[in-house]
Amino acid sequence: MAARKHVYPTHEEMLLALLEHYEAADSVNGGLGGDWYAEARRQCRRMAREHGLGLHAVAGIVAALSPQLQWHVNLRVAEQVCATGEAQEGCLRQSEDKAVRIRRGERPTDVLGGPKVRAFYRALLGDPDAAVIDTWMFQSVGWPEGGTRGGRHYEMVADALRDAARLVNLPVSELQAIVWTQVRGRES
Repeated sequence: MAARKHVYPTHEEMLLALLEHYEAADSVNGGLGGDWYAEARRQCRRMAREHGLGLHAVAGIVAALSPQLQWHVNLRVAEQVCATGEAQEGCLRQSEDKAVRIRRGERPTDVLGGPKVRAFYRALLGDPDAAVIDTWMFQSVGWPEGGTRGGRHYEMVADALRDAARLVNLPVSELQAIVWTQVRGRES
C-alpha cells in the first residue's frame, strides 16, 4: 500500500487563509486575541512576584509546559511548578522535566527546545516578532491533517504569518493570537 500523499497549501493560500481569519475575527475574538499575550505576560508577572522568581523563569516554565495543554491547565500546572518545583497533574513528563530544570535555575534558552515552544517563550516575554505555530495555526492555513509539521514546514507557516502581519500592520505575535483565538474559539 502506497503512503498517503499530502497536498500542502502554497504560501499564497496560507497567506489568504490567515487574512480571512483575521477579517472574520469578531470584536470579541479579535479583542481577546489582540490582548492575549499581554494578559499572559500579566499572569507570568503575577506568578513571578508570588513565588520569588524572575519573569524569564516563569515564562520559560509556562512555555516548557505548553505542549498538549490547554491554556487554563498550563497556567495551573505552571503555578504548581513555581510553588513546589513539581507538577501534580497531566503534563507531558518531558515538559515537566524542562519546567523543573528552569525552576531550579537553568536558563530557559538553554532548556527549551522546538521552534513552537521557543517562540511561545519569546511571545510571553513580549517579542512582537515571535511566530508561534501550533496545531491550531497549522489548521488555520489549511494544513492537511496528518501532514508533517516540523522544521521546514513550521517555517513555511511562520513566513506566511509574518507576511500577513506586515499586510495588516500588526505585530506577528498579535496577529497569531487573533487568528489562533478565531480558529480555536473562546474555550481556550
